[in-house]
Amino acid sequence: MLCNGASMVSDFILSNLEIDEDEIDSIPGKIELNLTGQIDLSGYARSRVQNNVPSLSVMNSVMKESGSHIGEGVWSLQENPVVYIVDDHFLGTPKRVNYLMNDDGGYTTLLGADNQLRFVTFYDPSSIRLNINTNVFPDISDVNIYTFVAVYPDENMGHSQGYRDMMKLSAAPKVNLIESSKFSAGKMFRSNDATNKMAYHQAEPSKFISETLEESASKCSIVKQQGSSYRYYGRVLTGSSPSDKKVIIDPQVFFPMSEDGSSITNGEVPDFVVCVYVTFKSNGNNYAFFQRYLPEYKLISGTNLKTKKTELETYSQKSKAQEAVGTLYNNAAVKVYNYNGHNDLAKTLSILNTILK
Repeated sequence: MLCNGASMVSDFILSNLEIDEDEIDSIPGKIELNLTGQIDLSGYARSRVQNNVPSLSVMNSVMKESGSHIGEGVWSLQENPVVYIVDDHFLGTPKRVNYLMNDDGGYTTLLGADNQLRFVTFYDPSSIRLNINTNVFPDISDVNIYTFVAVYPDENMGHSQGYRDMMKLSAAPKVNLIESSKFSAGKMFRSNDATNKMAYHQAEPSKFISETLEESASKCSIVKQQGSSYRYYGRVLTGSSPSDKKVIIDPQVFFPMSEDGSSITNGEVPDFVVCVYVTFKSNGNNYAFFQRYLPEYKLISGTNLKTKKTELETYSQKSKAQEAVGTLYNNAAVKVYNYNGHNDLAKTLSILNTILK
């Protein structure tokens, strides 16, 4: 199944998914509990015990050729999606970056906002480990996933942290521009200093554009996160309803900066949300499910980045050739495809190629 990314977002991410309780189907099954403490679950189960984002009014949705239905408890992820943060490379626009380290841990900049300093983050689609309930769908084929990372700029910074704490997800790491043990307050930093932990790369934000989601630089802009000094570069997508939340897919994330652009601080990863869209066939019907998940954050250094880039390139090549990128976690006999994966990874691989060349 091929789908246009921007169109899919408009249809499934931004619109409010209304529930008609009269149209909820139930699939015959049973629950048996014995004194050994073992429980046998078969048939239809409704559950919200998943790593979703209830603050964003998240719901599972399933569409079938014969009509619209709601289904929950029929699919899940075995593991949390992963977003990587490169902890020793960052991007900017001038040939050389100069700034002063202050006593408060911030930095005074000479070019202010014109530096456009960004840290490098990327989502790893190979981290998706998909389960589909074979009791509900015993005959599964043509499984396709479509996944991406996004931010909601109109939500207050930190809006997902309560749920991250509740689900015991790791806290968002900080990205330090200067390693404090190597530089004292007031020390001038230059990007060609060999003792600097961070490697600086000159590249305009508009150099990295997703043709499938952002389409062109003319449709992108710098957008601020509500209630914070964080900014993103990307295309703002909105739905048709005034109540639909704005979303930016796979944004470039700027280091936090003061309103006047005179100072910046170390970066903290924002409230990323990973969107997972699953389609498959079963018993002659086509099904589609959608869910949002909070990711695990993992720091990665340039030393390990080459291996990860090779893995992503292999994933992209399989996607482009319409080969399986994996199998169901709970049934290795069922292949999983990601027909759009090569398009969605193009932007990430372009960034990684820039910082690793």
